[in-house]
Amino acid sequence: LPDCPPGIVAALKPRFARGGDVEIPLSLRRLVYVQPELEAKRKSDCEFLHTGLKGRHDDMVIDPRTGRERRLLAGDVFLSDDMSVNHPFWFELPAGETATRAHRGDRLAERYGVTVGRQGLYTIDARGKWLGVDLIGRPSDAYTAADVLRHFRHVVETHGMPRIGWVLEKGVWCAQSVDGLKVAVSDEAREATVAGLASLGFQVKHVFTSEGKALVEGAFGRLQNVLDLQERPTVGRHRGEMERVEAVLRRVRAGTIHPADAGLPHILEERDEVSKAMAWLNERHKAGRIAHGIPDEVWSRDVDAHPLRRLRGEDAAVFLPWKTETAIRQGHVTATVDGREYRFTDPELAAELGAGYRLAVAFDPDEPEAGCAVWNLERGAANRRRYAPGQFIGMMEYSAPAPFWGENAASRAAAGRRKRF
Repeated sequence: LPDCPPGIVAALKPRFARGGDVEIPLSLRRLVYVQPELEAKRKSDCEFLHTGLKGRHDDMVIDPRTGRERRLLAGDVFLSDDMSVNHPFWFELPAGETATRAHRGDRLAERYGVTVGRQGLYTIDARGKWLGVDLIGRPSDAYTAADVLRHFRHVVETHGMPRIGWVLEKGVWCAQSVDGLKVAVSDEAREATVAGLASLGFQVKHVFTSEGKALVEGAFGRLQNVLDLQERPTVGRHRGEMERVEAVLRRVRAGTIHPADAGLPHILEERDEVSKAMAWLNERHKAGRIAHGIPDEVWSRDVDAHPLRRLRGEDAAVFLPWKTETAIRQGHVTATVDGREYRFTDPELAAELGAGYRLAVAFDPDEPEAGCAVWNLERGAANRRRYAPGQFIGMMEYSAPAPFWGENAASRAAAGRRKRF
């Protein structure tokens, strides 16, 4: 920073020498004002680049398949990030779990078996269409790699895979199971290379500044504005806003009242409200350089002309976070996570492979209905089909426990599987 001119120093020193509050005339304040760019330069070159030198993108892309420049199409690039909604929601906790983030909601958890959260994972297309949201229902109010993979799976199952790439916020988005690095299975001596996002035919880019994810940051602001119009308890994006609501939240976290009685929505209700706000924004015109036009119409035009690839069985396995080894028993593969047993089956495949056949499996314990991917681990005579080590074999469906007496969806599904034979 430049030195303060001697004349200004001489004018200011007597004022500070008197002690107490010092009133500096506006004319002097203007003279000693330090530009934000200079202050950033003093801190570091990196800070200066973020503050004083901002680049600008146009709506052109280099198509990795052809190497040629063309206009950005809806469906080319997805952008994902996390956001805390201004409207807290509540959700049930696993039985016996009472430890919450910073222990602020422990009393609520102990009394009602629930807690409150605000965190969610969001994805938007670069041309401006919101593609999906998954709110996080964990005691820590912090998402994990499993939550990230589940959110990605929901997006690609609904819309398809991006043609060019996926922009991710740096952090847990860089988790090994997301990028396709080596993830340990049950045997520490063996590592299985798990296909990650990049293996699906598009590029993955990580960013960690607001400039690197300007599109999604701006979209977040508009989404929050729409959500704030709803007549519900709002904590605001800045500390100290809505003090009355904060007082209510303190009573909720203390276990004095149930969140529902305080007017807080359930996590599923909040997800529906966020989805409605996204749908509303997807129908409104945008006037940005890149996100321009009505997102739904732009998406339909580009995706109808250039369809996105859909998930195949082996591709879907990329998004299943829990991976372990097991063997076929009684026509099922079985895995236990946190004391809960999960069973999956494909009767024809299980019969063909045979009891005791060793497999690597992947599934989502929080959403077992998505199914279970299986890979070959058998090297001996039991491998009659001559599968290569680690070769993908197929998907098995979830076999939920059936009631001892009576009928429900699980028992009807089991009966349906038996009727095939």
